[in-house]
Amino acid sequence: MKKQIITLIVAASAVIHAQVAEPQKPVAGGDKAPAAGQLVDISAQAIPDKPVTGKVHGKEFKIEEATLEDGCLTLRQGEGFSSHLASFEIDFRGKYGGNYEGKTFAVKPDQKAGIDITLAYSGEKKGSIQTKTYLGNYTMKLEFGTAKDGKLPGKIHLHLPDETRSFAVGTFEAEIK
Repeated sequence: MKKQIITLIVAASAVIHAQVAEPQKPVAGGDKAPAAGQLVDISAQAIPDKPVTGKVHGKEFKIEEATLEDGCLTLRQGEGFSSHLASFEIDFRGKYGGNYEGKTFAVKPDQKAGIDITLAYSGEKKGSIQTKTYLGNYTMKLEFGTAKDGKLPGKIHLHLPDETRSFAVGTFEAEIK
C-alpha cells in the first residue's frame, strides 16, 4: 500500500487548496541506508548542495576540513588524537596526473576503481586511532569543480561496506597542498 502525504491550506474555516504528493524517497545514508554488505549503486543519484555530513563507525560526521595533497583527498572532522577525530581519505595513488579539475568518479559496488578509501576514527582507548582501508566493494560518486585561489570545490556521495554503514554525502572545498 502506497502512503500519500496530503497538504491542506485552510483559511476562514474553508479549504482553499488540497494537494496530494508522492512520498519522498529518503536520502541514502543514516537509518535508511542498506545493511552492511548490501550496497546500492548511487552513481546516478544527485548529491545535496550542503556541507558533507555522514557517519563514521556509527558516530555522526560533520566536515571541518578538506585537503587535496599528493593525489589524496581527505575529508576530516577533528584534529590530531581528539575524541571526535574522523576522516575519509580517498587515495587516487597519483593517477590522473594530479589534475582532478572537472573530473567525475563513479564507482559501483562490484567495481574495482583503483581508488583506495581509508576510514579513520578515534578508538576506544584515549589517544588511539583505528583505520580500515577499502580497495573495492564500496560505492561512490565524486565530482570536482574548477580550482580557484588554491581550493578545489567538490561533491561526494560515498558508502562503505563496514558493519556500521559509514557514509559521507555533500559538498566540500579542498585546500590544495
